[in-house]
Amino acid sequence: MMASVMVTVLFALAHGTSPPRRQFLSISPGNPSGEGNDLVPGGWSKWVSPASKEATAALAATSEQIDGDCKEPSAIQSRTQVVAGINFEIQISCKGESAPRTIRIWRKLDGTYETKGCTQPASES
Repeated sequence: MMASVMVTVLFALAHGTSPPRRQFLSISPGNPSGEGNDLVPGGWSKWVSPASKEATAALAATSEQIDGDCKEPSAIQSRTQVVAGINFEIQISCKGESAPRTIRIWRKLDGTYETKGCTQPASES
């Protein structure tokens, strides 16, 4: 790493130019080109509605793991976080419930899914 920085600086000094700025390309399901995306590695993307296709697939793969008695979960909106894999945070509606829930699903590097938590709906009075 230090050697590449040194080479970059020496090249810039020899050619009278500024060292090139490193740019990171962030890719999210709702923006495959990454253009205009302000996703920071480890940070959450903005919510997208309707939920992305990848988030909907993650929900379908883990629907049996949802805590409680959520029947026929349906994705409303989603956002992603790039980690060692991808975290999906998905706002869902369940049949027969008026309040939405939020579920977090981790897609591991091997492509398998793991539910990391699900909020319960607020009790209705």
